Amino acid sequence: MPESTRVLIIGEVENERLNATTKEAIAAGHHLAQKINVPVCVGLVGNDLQIAAQEAITSGADNVYTIENPLLKQMPVDLYLTALEEICRKLSPSILLLGRTTLGRDIGPILAFRLKAGFAQDCIKLNLNLETGSLLADRPVYGGNAIATVAFNTTLQIASIRPKVYAPLEANSDRKGEVINIKFPLENSEPKVRVLKQVKEEHSGTDLGNASVVVAGGRGIGGPEPFLNELQELADSLAGNVGASRAAVDSGWVPSNYQIGLTGITIA
Repeated sequence: MPESTRVLIIGEVENERLNATTKEAIAAGHHLAQKINVPVCVGLVGNDLQIAAQEAITSGADNVYTIENPLLKQMPVDLYLTALEEICRKLSPSILLLGRTTLGRDIGPILAFRLKAGFAQDCIKLNLNLETGSLLADRPVYGGNAIATVAFNTTLQIASIRPKVYAPLEANSDRKGEVINIKFPLENSEPKVRVLKQVKEEHSGTDLGNASVVVAGGRGIGGPEPFLNELQELADSLAGNVGASRAAVDSGWVPSNYQIGLTGITIA
């Protein structure tokens, strides 16, 4: 892949809006791009991306590159990856960032393999060696008991960022940027995996991953009742959400979407 001076963020869209983790990744990319005076670009793949593209610009992107196709509406992973690969090959970035979300964990390693790039998972801090141009990524190891700094020796450097470690830039509606649509035919592509049905669990309040206040309990709570009563009451009074440890989830006291921590939802 030819050398380039771009930082590219792989964006995620939920209900036609840019998700919070992408805005955090843009902030991380902006931090790196300022050090070497290069633009921050965002790549978006899906259908009806106009609102999300404008949000990317107000959140700090200089340019947004999109591939839109009705076939991408339900985000079939194989077509999604093919479209993302096309954006990467068109732009030839030197640094590629994405969120360590459910989608990011799926596509990150495959994209790195296809592009013959180095890949660092679950990064909590990113920096640059200005002499070599190498991306320096801090990531937890040994269950979070130590932090390792890894460097890259590949032309393209890919890192997935842990949610909540970077604060999004303040949205600025006066920011100017260009939205470029890349024409890439997918009509004749047949996805190998199809979504037959989606079941959405009803819940009140903010998603746990986006909550500003979380009241959490664990094995010491003693059973499911305190989660439904005392903890929920406290969370409601603080306009927050209830979270739980893995032990409480494994005991069947609360559903799995309550789980926070290393094996659950990252909240800070």
